[in-house]
Amino acid sequence: MSNLRITLLTVAACILMSAATVSAKGRKQTKSRKATTTQTTRKASKATAKSNEPEDWVLFNVAAGCLRNAPSHSASLETQASYGTPAKVLSRQSDWYRVELPDGYKAWVIGTSLVDRTPAEMEQWRNAQRLIVTQPRPFAAYSDSTNTSDGNIAMDVVIGSIFEGIKAPGSAFSEVVLPDGRKAYLQSANVEDFSTWSKREPQLDTIMNTARSMMGITYLWGGTTPKAIDCSGYTKVAFGAAGLILPRNASDQALVGETLDPAKPDEFRRGDLLFFGTGAGTTVTHVGIYDGFTRFLHSSGRVFESSFKPGHPLYLPRKVIGACRILSVPSPKGVTTYASHPWYFQQ
Repeated sequence: MSNLRITLLTVAACILMSAATVSAKGRKQTKSRKATTTQTTRKASKATAKSNEPEDWVLFNVAAGCLRNAPSHSASLETQASYGTPAKVLSRQSDWYRVELPDGYKAWVIGTSLVDRTPAEMEQWRNAQRLIVTQPRPFAAYSDSTNTSDGNIAMDVVIGSIFEGIKAPGSAFSEVVLPDGRKAYLQSANVEDFSTWSKREPQLDTIMNTARSMMGITYLWGGTTPKAIDCSGYTKVAFGAAGLILPRNASDQALVGETLDPAKPDEFRRGDLLFFGTGAGTTVTHVGIYDGFTRFLHSSGRVFESSFKPGHPLYLPRKVIGACRILSVPSPKGVTTYASHPWYFQQ
């Protein structure tokens, strides 16, 4: 009996040890599954959080911010943007930002030309009282309104620049706040209330006067300010002065508005856009603004006037391969107004 009792006790002990081992393994596997589940949940939460992150925004803080096709100062100049232009940040690489402009153009710009804005700050900016520069020729802003000497210049300013501020009634100067918080004083005659200005109907005289004010300005590939300008930058600035946002490139501008027959020049009106190719080609490589009587204004080497009519004193041997009309066309396709663009005003 004694031997039997010992055997039974030994078997019972083995069973208990086996059960404990299984239980421990079960706890370990359960713990492992919980850990895996927790890690998966964390990853999913991070992915969800990333997709819900607010968009990053910037405002341009220079007169002619240079946007390039790669994050390098030696990369090709694509376009430019001036003070107060809002842009959506797409990515960053070192000191460079890849941004999207209000016209949809995407390119790289050095961060020192920008000021970061949160979505909340952008909302405040869109609701703030702002001034827009309407003087076509670049001019100086001053550090204070009592000293307009060259030694007191705060910065240079170009048409289309937007600043927070209020136009001072009866005052020669209006105080503005730059995106980085600095203050400057602009001649009141050169600015208008942005909200009031944006609601006006586009005027042909505004477009043509702005276009003519740039006569003689140097051509610059990618230039989009009156400092130096390319052909589609020229048309963009001229129409922008009337509150219209055109696409950046000539080939895209050829797709907007009402398409006209280039073989019927007698039907062209002042302010229509004319498009040209190279040689006998049909690819749009150049654009100008029709000024009547076969003449057009354009930037090619410099801003000047030409004619497409052989024998005319201003004749330039370039064939018109396309034309479009924007003014007098209800809601012209491909054209946005400042007033209706949600990046400028809360809609």
